[in-house]
Amino acid sequence: MFTPNNGYVGLETQLDVSHTYTSFEHGGQNIRRVEKAVVDWGDGSSPTTVIPGTPAYHTYGHRNKQGAITPHGSIVYTGRITFVTTSGNAYTEQFRYSMWHSFLDSLVPGGRSLPNTMLPSVSGAGGRDRLPSGFFDRNNQ
Repeated sequence: MFTPNNGYVGLETQLDVSHTYTSFEHGGQNIRRVEKAVVDWGDGSSPTTVIPGTPAYHTYGHRNKQGAITPHGSIVYTGRITFVTTSGNAYTEQFRYSMWHSFLDSLVPGGRSLPNTMLPSVSGAGGRDRLPSGFFDRNNQ
């Protein structure tokens, strides 16, 4: 769970990783235990390794005490999470974070996006690469 998935510059987000990961592959549903998750926040910062049950925190943008804001302007960041399971499989999903610079920009919808594509895993995640991402139509293989 990634909350909130949108907010003003300098707002802290929290990512909670479940102990299990459910994938739909080869015509069926598979539930695997998650060993770790590696998060590329999409804003150029270093990836973060998250252990299930321990939340990770991240702040998009910066607002100093004098009121200066960086970066200047609203941005939608696309991040990636690679779930490494105890069986050695790695599943990568994308997410989006909408960072607002002004009130009018906050009217832009944000949200988590689960693509039906093959994604490279986040650097340093380990496990097997380029496995299906997200929850996709198992009949469309």
